[in-house]
Amino acid sequence: MRFSYVLFFIALFLSLVSCENLFPGYSRLDSGTYYKIHYLGEGDHNTVEGNHIQARFVYRTLNDSVVFDTQWNYFEGFRMLEVSKENSKLTEALCLLREGDSASFILSQNHIQVDSFRIDLGETVERIKIDVKIIHIMSHTEYEREVDRIKWLRDREMIEQVDLINYLAAHTIDRENYYEGIYFVEKKRGTGSFPKSGNAVELQYKAYFSDGTLFDTTYEMSEPFVLKIGDPGQIIKGMDIGLRLMKEGGKAEIIVPSQLGFGDKGSSTGIVPPYTSLIYDVELINIFTHEDS
Repeated sequence: MRFSYVLFFIALFLSLVSCENLFPGYSRLDSGTYYKIHYLGEGDHNTVEGNHIQARFVYRTLNDSVVFDTQWNYFEGFRMLEVSKENSKLTEALCLLREGDSASFILSQNHIQVDSFRIDLGETVERIKIDVKIIHIMSHTEYEREVDRIKWLRDREMIEQVDLINYLAAHTIDRENYYEGIYFVEKKRGTGSFPKSGNAVELQYKAYFSDGTLFDTTYEMSEPFVLKIGDPGQIIKGMDIGLRLMKEGGKAEIIVPSQLGFGDKGSSTGIVPPYTSLIYDVELINIFTHEDS
């Protein structure tokens, strides 16, 4: 009889353990939240209540169907979130992480404020899987500075669009001049073939902002500028696209929106601000083919 009781309690214990281990590979907090750490970053402090975090969130059903991704809706692809008591179960999970860490959490739907992400999971979804990558942990002061920075960038992005539209209208440039994200206006047709990836080309150019300010020119150099087509270390994407439309001896105006120029960061020199369209007046002097080398 005593042996039967022992077997009963062993079976009960194993049953309880198996019930708690619903998700293999995940660990379980006392609250019932499951977590799995994928990658440990190099941050020197943990997330704590009251912090603000920059993080990428991906919400999935348990069969890994994505229902929400911050890259869909949020500027720069991450969400800034206050780690607060109002979302206690998610806060408990986030406080396991440091900067650079990535993890997955499995929570009951009623343990997270999905409305803050405007997600409608439906009543049939009992649990949700949240993939998190912690980009940056901020104090409240740092958070306010970051909000101001993002607002400035958003304003810059809108200003760029307005300036570009006005420039195109003032110079009668329309969709016929649009090609792969740039505007290309041929001023003089060249001869021969078009440059290809790997060709070195010799050229002269003047570079302007949309307000007409000259910020760069090769005409002040002792000799024309030489660069290699297809080399991202030498040429921005928009110029690369434009030069491939020119022939030797040709002249053109190449208008490059920021997404094919220096983007949301601007140039490393600081000369070109974030979200700035660029206008290049280009003269393609020579194309060096492989036979020339």
